[in-house]
Amino acid sequence: MDDNNCRDHSCPCYQMKMLILFSGIIMLFALLTACGRQENKKVEEKSETQEEGDSEWTGLNSPEQAQEILDAGNNPEKQEEPDTHKPLKKVYIGDTNVLCGVYRAEEGEYAREIGPELCLYPNGEGSFHVHSASSYIASGGYEAADGKVILTDEFSDEPQDIYTFEIADNKLIFLADESAEVWDYGPGTAADGMVFVYNEEETEWYMADDLD
Repeated sequence: MDDNNCRDHSCPCYQMKMLILFSGIIMLFALLTACGRQENKKVEEKSETQEEGDSEWTGLNSPEQAQEILDAGNNPEKQEEPDTHKPLKKVYIGDTNVLCGVYRAEEGEYAREIGPELCLYPNGEGSFHVHSASSYIASGGYEAADGKVILTDEFSDEPQDIYTFEIADNKLIFLADESAEVWDYGPGTAADGMVFVYNEEETEWYMADDLD
């Protein structure tokens, strides 16, 4: 067989080998590409799963904080105590309709802000503040008699000052003519005929323990 015949036979063989080699490279590249896509898909799915898990902790700093909250809920010592607030006990003065407690002027612009305040404690002690601008508060024992409540200022000079209030059902009316002189501290100062009413909110604030 001469050289020309060899060339004629060898060329198709060479081309066939190159084609097979080229096809193999393409298949290998396609396989690597497919594997890469699969790996990226797994990474994306893992990331989405992590994000969903994080969304469950919305409003919390970390899963550890959430565990602390759960532990606190299971710990009786950390649970909020139930509301044990008891109604304010009603204590009347003698056989009257007047309650022991804090009394404020019924009407007027200064009834609650700077107006006078009368306190009658269940132990028979009381105090009378004629105006918030006054630095002196009359205090001492009180008694209910003849339709009146009379407070004696035990710290005043002899004869001791008294402050008289007429009982009108469950209200008290200040009787200036039967009381010690009251200095005028401006609007809101205790005056003759001023009506005082029971203030439950202030009574609970100042006398809750005394009325137990």
